Amino acid sequence: LDHMCIHRIGGSNSHREKGDGSGAAAPITKLSRLALKDALLELEIAARKTRDASSSAVLQLFQSAEKRFGLEVEIPDPALRNLFQLHVLAVEELLAQVRSQALATLEAIELWSLPPLGRAAPALRVLSDCELGDDCAVGLEVAADLKEAERSVLQARDRCIGRLSAEVFAPMDQRLHTHEQIREALRQRRRLGKFADSARLAVATLRKGEVAETGLRSLSGMGGPLEEAEARLKEDMQRASQLDEQVLLQLMQLKNTSVDVVKVPWASLVQIQAEYFMAQQVAWAPLGEAFDDYGGLASVQIT
Repeated sequence: LDHMCIHRIGGSNSHREKGDGSGAAAPITKLSRLALKDALLELEIAARKTRDASSSAVLQLFQSAEKRFGLEVEIPDPALRNLFQLHVLAVEELLAQVRSQALATLEAIELWSLPPLGRAAPALRVLSDCELGDDCAVGLEVAADLKEAERSVLQARDRCIGRLSAEVFAPMDQRLHTHEQIREALRQRRRLGKFADSARLAVATLRKGEVAETGLRSLSGMGGPLEEAEARLKEDMQRASQLDEQVLLQLMQLKNTSVDVVKVPWASLVQIQAEYFMAQQVAWAPLGEAFDDYGGLASVQIT
């Protein structure tokens, strides 16, 4: 009887040891499988980040090409698009007309300044001296008036070019620089939108896969893949929201100055043109009188 009791106790202890061994092994196996699942999902997220970076680089390349070829940016928001069309595109079209007139004025100024009037003075003196003798008063007067007119023409030219640069081209270039900043912000907003879409997909994938089931940290030593994806999504959405606010603020600021930014350079251009042609009249008026006197000379006979 004692022998049978000992045998039962021993069998019970042996069975308990086997049960304890299988019970301890089961959680380890489960944790290993889940940890492997976490690792695979984390690698998938890392691969998606790499793919997103490549896609962003390609998108940036396309946007650079669009910029070089003059293609316009895409604006999905209707309110921003309307503001952009009115206070960027429409203003640029008007400024292009002002610039075209200003460039034509510059070209006319250069033509009016050529050839230099002083170059004709020696030849005219020779003609007058042939009829009235050396250093005749009429020849000296015409030569002096030509040189004075040349100085006046060059002064008017330099003043006109300086005013065009400061009062016409500089304000327009400053406004167009602001337009380019807005375009670049819109391109950056589009890239951030792609990032946010990818991060949103990653969060949905990780939540569906129940990655946080093990409670283990990720291979990188940071939080779990889900936490990282959520943080990335939050960051991308915040940056996109900041860019939206920045673009809206810039467009509203442009709205307040859109009329003046076209009116002021255009009015300055008209004033500059009027001033230049009045200066030409002042420069050429004395020459008219001098050439009247010079034209009264008898023609030179060459035998």
